[in-house]
Amino acid sequence: MGKSKTFSILVLITLITSVFFAGCGNNVNELEGEGTVFDTVPNFEKDTFMYPISMRSSSYRFPENNFGDINLIDGNESTTWQTLQGLITGEFVEFEFDSLFISYFNVKSEKNLRYGSVKNILVYADQKLIGSYPLNTTIVVGRKVNTLRIELGETDGMNTVEVPFEIDSSSNLRQDKLNYETVYTSKSAAINEIAFYGENNKRYALRSVPVKKAKLNFYGVNPPAQLHNARLMFDGKKNFGWEGPETEEEKILLFSFDEDQIIHAIYFPFTENLNITKFGFRLRKRALPEYTIVKKGNAGVYLQLKNTLKGKNFELIILETLNKEKPKIPEMMFHDGSRMFSIFSDSLEFFHRQLIDSSKNTTLALYLDNRVKSSRSYTEFRLPLRESFSKAKPVSDSLPLKTVSTESIFRVGSNSTFIIQETQKIQTLGTKPETSIRTRYAEGYWMLKNKGGEQSEIICYAILTEKISRFIPGKEPAETAKKESAVFECTLLPKYISFEKYFEGLTCGY
Repeated sequence: MGKSKTFSILVLITLITSVFFAGCGNNVNELEGEGTVFDTVPNFEKDTFMYPISMRSSSYRFPENNFGDINLIDGNESTTWQTLQGLITGEFVEFEFDSLFISYFNVKSEKNLRYGSVKNILVYADQKLIGSYPLNTTIVVGRKVNTLRIELGETDGMNTVEVPFEIDSSSNLRQDKLNYETVYTSKSAAINEIAFYGENNKRYALRSVPVKKAKLNFYGVNPPAQLHNARLMFDGKKNFGWEGPETEEEKILLFSFDEDQIIHAIYFPFTENLNITKFGFRLRKRALPEYTIVKKGNAGVYLQLKNTLKGKNFELIILETLNKEKPKIPEMMFHDGSRMFSIFSDSLEFFHRQLIDSSKNTTLALYLDNRVKSSRSYTEFRLPLRESFSKAKPVSDSLPLKTVSTESIFRVGSNSTFIIQETQKIQTLGTKPETSIRTRYAEGYWMLKNKGGEQSEIICYAILTEKISRFIPGKEPAETAKKESAVFECTLLPKYISFEKYFEGLTCGY
């Protein structure tokens, strides 16, 4: 091919390219550096879907994009959310909305022998139980909701064991009940789709935020890494996230995608624990535009970039934090001009398999991806039992002072999450009767302290909530509640689970 002919073809290609970008209204900055920087906002496809503020589940099978909770509202009933194998009873998915009116919704789940059978679901709206329902039925809500939790109730494989105990006549406590419940299954539970309806029974075009695979290379992680690693920025939990060291001068967070991505804006949905006040964002080797985060209460912060970017490698550089603290980002998302998207990484699956393999032949393996429920109760008397029930004593001495019943649930997952719930009911009898119900709930992440065949220990990092309700005849019920961060150790023995503080132990064998 001659030079003149080659030159003509190059000129033609240049003209076509110029006409294309002019037609789209996009001036493209092609200075030295990675990717493409658009000087004007491109014409994006209009997004007609709605999205929750966040969505999270207690567990899912790997890989996340195949079996994660994103499948619950993707508009495709052939896809499923599948829990970790062995964890079915009590697993949940939770949505956070911006005060969304829900007339009703239904949970669709096909029967399949590959999955554990779920007999009912428990529904909580704004942390209050609204009822227990079978699957594939209409669940009426009829009001605005901020958080909605759908929890798997009774399932196949549940086994309750009565633990024998001896009565100690020298004690003033009489044991009345002691049992534990476990779930024997190697299956996952699965749900296909959740459909939400609003005013006039019209179905919402509600969709899960898409997830895209990316490698995360951050300048550092504040120890312990299990509690502050980069993946926690995309787990849907507002109380956990990435936390980095304060000392490094260049605080660069690198996001590397396998394919070109367009990033038009950055969104921080939870700002309560976000302490970044100024940051820069760019394609690698490009100029660094700066952005300031201005909080308005606990509302999310949406920042449109000064230039829309297209490429594979993006850098977020932290420039300032509140009071020069260690940087914390609980959650973030990207916007591609049409819709938000989040990130998933296959590193989670690697650590998940590594944890299962390393726990073999230890007591940790007995409880991993398992759920134990313990129930116990006793009656307290004024005198030792042998005196309380002596024929020589008056009847008044044999009357009980109070009864105490406690129900505990402990669940630890190979995805490094745990849940503990303890409900204690105390009934004071006699001339001043009173009933109090205390519920403590802790959910978070755990890390291994040591493991062995006879004993293993884990450290639990949680958000602990406590609610106490008091009922006195003739008076209005009283209720108190509190929430706090908590760190405590848990010891796993073959037949017993104990906690350093906050919770009573669980008997799970004899």
